[in-house]
Amino acid sequence: MRAPSIDIDALGFIAPRSVRSYLESNYWSKVDERRRDDSEIWQRQTEDGKAAFLMLPLDTDVPDYSYRIYDLIRVISTVEKRAESKVFESLRAPSELAKRKSNDVINFSLKFEDAGKREVLANRLGKLLTTFQGLVNSLAQYTEGCPSAKGPIPKFILDKSQLSVVSTFEGSFGLRFVPSNPTEQLSYLEEPLVRQSIQELFLLLKVSEDESLLKESLVRLRKRTASNFRNFLVALSALEVDSLIEWGSPDKDMDERVEFSRLAVAKALQTVTRTIVETPDEFEILGEWIGGNKRTRKFEVRDIEASDESDGTYKGKIAPAALKSTEIAQMGQLYSLRLLNEPELNEATEELTSKYTLLELKSLPESEQNSEPIAQ
Repeated sequence: MRAPSIDIDALGFIAPRSVRSYLESNYWSKVDERRRDDSEIWQRQTEDGKAAFLMLPLDTDVPDYSYRIYDLIRVISTVEKRAESKVFESLRAPSELAKRKSNDVINFSLKFEDAGKREVLANRLGKLLTTFQGLVNSLAQYTEGCPSAKGPIPKFILDKSQLSVVSTFEGSFGLRFVPSNPTEQLSYLEEPLVRQSIQELFLLLKVSEDESLLKESLVRLRKRTASNFRNFLVALSALEVDSLIEWGSPDKDMDERVEFSRLAVAKALQTVTRTIVETPDEFEILGEWIGGNKRTRKFEVRDIEASDESDGTYKGKIAPAALKSTEIAQMGQLYSLRLLNEPELNEATEELTSKYTLLELKSLPESEQNSEPIAQ
């Protein structure tokens, strides 16, 4: 027998489920009629039109399991013309990697129907990565106990929830994430914030196909998470592929996976959009008064604490109860404002827009009023 080019002991940690996910994503198909109790037979067409076969062992307790996995890797390496080491890395489950690295690991696989075309437009992939990180950030803010609908997320939360892409893998197109700044548990019962956020992420993903449970989750997780989840679903939907998201944690009790078909993404997107539209929210800002018109009941203010990516300007209607207080509002002065946001769906573009109403305006103490507005 040819000597393994990979650590034979490491092969024993490769789970049949991980191999099956890889095979399904890389155009191998199971030969059901040749299935045995302790193994499965899989096949794939080679470039010359012939059929290649391999055996997937299902019983991890057999003495030669590692060597059976190595034989499987050799077949995949030959058929797919990939180095055995690359195939090995693609087959490793997030849970096994997490324990070895002492860090949480997320595998995000995109499944393309066309074996000859495994590519993603750069701007669409960038949007997917940005919205995925945004979703994790909002879940971290919720988990920390200080969720907000608007305004910047505190930097200490963003620092704890930041993810890094550490590698790519076949699957048929995969990205592997780890927390950028993993933190030690502060006590036996306390978990790092990013791990708690990932737990919430998978709870949300797992109920995405159940409209009732998804609505309940979105209400519980608050407006920012609902909006960021919608942004993520829009970005994922634009890729027009099925996907698989897996999570492995150093804690053996935390090992999750969610398969997301294109139809499931479309269904979840409809539910999330409808939930956002049906649930207006109130929020408060510290704003600079830009102007108002009593006759048209229109106003415009700028949130001086807005994040850099937004100018923080809000325009809209003045509620009847707030009209009197706006009569004495002066341009350039700071006020405490309570606003109502009523999302609206543009049926033509399927984009959400916000309709704002000023509910309340309060003057600030003189000491705060004379302070300089924060430059954005």
